[in-house]
Amino acid sequence: MRAFSRLLTIIHVFSFYHLDELLKPLPQSWLLRWPLKLLPSYWIFYLADVKKHTLNERCKLALIQLGPIFIKLGQLLATRRDLLEDDLANELETLTEQVPPFDAAVAKLILQQELGTKINDIFKHIDEEALASASIAQVHAAELKSGEQVVIKIIRPGIEKIVARDLALMAFVARKIEQWIPASRLFFIEALVANYKEVILGEINLHREAANTIKFRNNALKHPYLYIPRVYLDLSTRKIMTMERIYGIPVNQADKIAAQGTDLKQLAENGVKIFFTQVFRDNFFHADMHPGNIFANTVNPAANQYVSVDCAIAGTLNKDDQLFIAQQVIALVQKNFSKNAQLFIDAGWVKKDIHKEELALRLQKIAEPLFDQPMSEIDFAPILLELFAMAREFHIQINPNFLLFQKTLIHIEGLGKQLYPQLNVWEIGKPLLEEWVKELISPTMLFSALKENGPLLIQQLPELPSLLYLALNRLKHADPMLEVNHIYQELIALRKEQSRSKRTLFFAVALLSGAYLLSNPASLHLATFSTSSLILATIGFSLLGLHFLKK
Repeated sequence: MRAFSRLLTIIHVFSFYHLDELLKPLPQSWLLRWPLKLLPSYWIFYLADVKKHTLNERCKLALIQLGPIFIKLGQLLATRRDLLEDDLANELETLTEQVPPFDAAVAKLILQQELGTKINDIFKHIDEEALASASIAQVHAAELKSGEQVVIKIIRPGIEKIVARDLALMAFVARKIEQWIPASRLFFIEALVANYKEVILGEINLHREAANTIKFRNNALKHPYLYIPRVYLDLSTRKIMTMERIYGIPVNQADKIAAQGTDLKQLAENGVKIFFTQVFRDNFFHADMHPGNIFANTVNPAANQYVSVDCAIAGTLNKDDQLFIAQQVIALVQKNFSKNAQLFIDAGWVKKDIHKEELALRLQKIAEPLFDQPMSEIDFAPILLELFAMAREFHIQINPNFLLFQKTLIHIEGLGKQLYPQLNVWEIGKPLLEEWVKELISPTMLFSALKENGPLLIQQLPELPSLLYLALNRLKHADPMLEVNHIYQELIALRKEQSRSKRTLFFAVALLSGAYLLSNPASLHLATFSTSSLILATIGFSLLGLHFLKK
């Protein structure tokens, strides 16, 4: 009954703000639009003040009226420049969560229940007034018995039920829209809701945020650009998280940061280094770097160091995704737009019937004017936005992790240029990217990959005969009407796989043997033996490299 009541509320708000206009471009949208015109709330619109607002503004007002979970949905939608027009995305980007804090007594009760002991046994004191309050959780400053200053993040009571209810409704509505209006599938509404579900469930599970924070902290210890606070795991659960308290100035307050003696140019450049390091070296990047989450360190202003919190949303790119970005950048620098287009097609981002040269021409139109400008004058954010406008035109479905990547890059560039307007993202990032690509194809990296996967390859060797038998047996009992050509293709694929496995195993043995002999001086007392092992290792490296490149 509550779910049905909530659905009626959503329909009322949608009708009252005339959000049906968002559906106008879609064919058959009348299936949803005409029933809304029968509702009294649709006509109240003309008597209320809301009619003076633009459609984009009304969309934002509707999300605010529907509450915190929908506000967070709007914030996520603001990153989907591949789906939304820029004006709407810009409007949604201004959404802020103005949520009053829940009672401090309730916060202390949750804390005591989660820790299973009296809070006075652990904390010297806990501030009654919340440091921050949002839709999912609020934060209180506290001091441990040991004297350490900490903050405690506490999930709002009952938020799990609210999230579950609204997520179920969103999924239901998304499914029905795609069923009734097939053209709406171009906007991947169901996939969008699934992505939002993953984000919001991660935010209400503080175990996940604690794990992310610990991983970011371990990575940040390797360089001086970023400080991540320590997590007290023994004082953290799914509903509470205790962290070291940090002190800093929000990064959008450049005057205050400069006044404390921090070098704004160096701080801005360090932000770019953090981003490229997290994306390509750590393969784990903070995907929510807005001014509320990232600060300039005030404890040591001369360090030009950032301090970051709220690590609930993190992004990763697998090796294929990272290589895709690197190859796109290299092709772009070479002005090989046909290669850029082919990479999109090979990655499955566009439909096979998209004409490659048409896509290449559009990419050239976006990128070529940039080559006539000094690199210091190029803004990457507008380029990305233009690329996502192109994505809408060519119905490109983009990996959500790439969207986190572009959102983070836009934030980094925007915040960096607030600190230092002459910031050149490419000039700083290009050497880091080139160094990463060199490392990726280096013999050391190849040997590391082989060392890691070699035992698995050797372990699977005895299974090849049984796999061959199963494949042939499957073909034997296949449908008699199965086309001969299909069977032929199955056999060809099987033979290729068997050949690939043998080659890989041979290369692995050659490489490991050569590497072992070279790494043991005692086995190299004969010049001829040393030479042969060196040749063996060299051949192994060369063939293995060619094998992987070909693959």
